[in-house]
Amino acid sequence: MSYIGRTGKLSQRAYNKLSFLATAGQTIKTGLSYVAGFVEVYINGLLLTDTVDYTATNGNSVTFVLALNLDDEVTVISLKTFAAADMLQLSGGTVAGDLGVAGGAIVDGTLLVGTTSAYGADGATISSTGFIFSKRTSQVGFGIDRLTTDGDLIELKKDGAIVGRIGTINSDMTIGTGNAGLRFNAPYGELLPHNVSTNLSADSTVSLGSGAVRFNNLYLSGGVYLGGTGADNKLDEYEEGTWTPVIAGSSGGAYTYTAGATARYTKVGNLVTLSAQIQNITTSGTGQIGYVQIRGVPFTKPGDTFATGAVELVSATFYSGTTYAVVSFTSSSTSDRLYIRLLGDSGPADFPVSGVVNGDTDLNFTITYQV
Repeated sequence: MSYIGRTGKLSQRAYNKLSFLATAGQTIKTGLSYVAGFVEVYINGLLLTDTVDYTATNGNSVTFVLALNLDDEVTVISLKTFAAADMLQLSGGTVAGDLGVAGGAIVDGTLLVGTTSAYGADGATISSTGFIFSKRTSQVGFGIDRLTTDGDLIELKKDGAIVGRIGTINSDMTIGTGNAGLRFNAPYGELLPHNVSTNLSADSTVSLGSGAVRFNNLYLSGGVYLGGTGADNKLDEYEEGTWTPVIAGSSGGAYTYTAGATARYTKVGNLVTLSAQIQNITTSGTGQIGYVQIRGVPFTKPGDTFATGAVELVSATFYSGTTYAVVSFTSSSTSDRLYIRLLGDSGPADFPVSGVVNGDTDLNFTITYQV
């Protein structure tokens, strides 16, 4: 059945149109191109009905049921075909595969990537409140790759103001705030002060702790350079502890002290300080002759140093003309023994074993020397 007008199929104007004037008695038109079922035919403005007024099945010709009159105006419209694309639902639904978005995307709610459970199985969750969560089993959960130039990888802010940065320089990682930053110098195994705002080294500007806020213990297997970077500025050891002094004659056995001894040492770099408080020295045993020696020092004095320390002798017998004493090593060469030197108007003299008052003499001394 023919009618005047056009169908809704043409509302999007996705078609090709061919018009011609018919010859008398014409029943077929060839040289066309269409898809069967997607063609409309008009005669003098009237839309014909497919299979009733014409047939169009082979894609290149139309056969009319009734012969055309001379100069009938015939129009053949070939509708373009297309496959409807997959559509994303306005509400709910799941996208299978990759989703490409050209331009911005606004998500009102929680966005799940690679998972159907927020914060659950492997995948990513971006909540509507701005929280981002990533979970991967036995794999890296988050990665950033800055190309070409050095600079910030992550910029951290509080109320719009920058409070920290994580960045890179010469393939090293940097982290910090302003000039209070660190550079992890991997090739040399160094942790260096760094200004993360300028991405430059921060020499002699960063302190470790403060007078009011301190770190606790510091464990080092090497040394500390104080006030400079030369070998003379290196403090490579600190040690403190106790030691056991042995009082003996220069030729003979050791004395005993019944009240015990308090003896300590402190070693800072190559400088050793010894102190001892020995009470009630007794002379039990035999063979103590010569002068008094103090043995058992924890660190041997080398041959290129000399040291003298203060000593206090209580209830001891001095040589005539000697009024005070010092403590020193027995030799200017390598030595691990101390002796007591008596001084006064009559000249120096070694403190003899006979000067010890059995059970009564006390010996207190301090000496500092290099090792």
